[in-house]
Amino acid sequence: MIWFDIKNLEEKLIKNEISERTGYHYLLAFLIIITLAISGKEPADFTSQILRFLDIIIGLIITIWGTGKLFEINNKGNNRDFLKRYFSLCFVHTLRIVIVAFLITLLYNLVAEFILVDNSKYLDNLLKNDISELVFNILFQIVFYFLVIRSFKKVNRFSENTEAISA
Repeated sequence: MIWFDIKNLEEKLIKNEISERTGYHYLLAFLIIITLAISGKEPADFTSQILRFLDIIIGLIITIWGTGKLFEINNKGNNRDFLKRYFSLCFVHTLRIVIVAFLITLLYNLVAEFILVDNSKYLDNLLKNDISELVFNILFQIVFYFLVIRSFKKVNRFSENTEAISA
């Protein structure tokens, strides 16, 4: 199972070197992480019910559009192994985005704690309000689907070429 190296994963998907068992492991890891995230997540910090509602609706729209786009890309390609590709690419991209977000948060906290002592309360208030959280959630999902769509296109483009050469 590939954890971080998206290029290696894309290559293996292109060459159809990901077995059903490995696809199952990606599905299982993805479901475990989602379950932990949902059960361990504190309720949204939104003070406004309207912004909470907007967050949910916009998140659903992005998810439905993004997943539909991925399915369309897969159908226009070789129309093979959609779920295996979906779960493996989503798993690796999610892991990479979470690590980058963690490092950015860590860096921000270190800078705020040691360098911006006087301004850190202002920055905390700016970054922790409802609008900031809504914008962050939307950006997170857009970046996620942008990366996964790009990977799907790459895997499909090269998978078609590999099949044409081997035929």
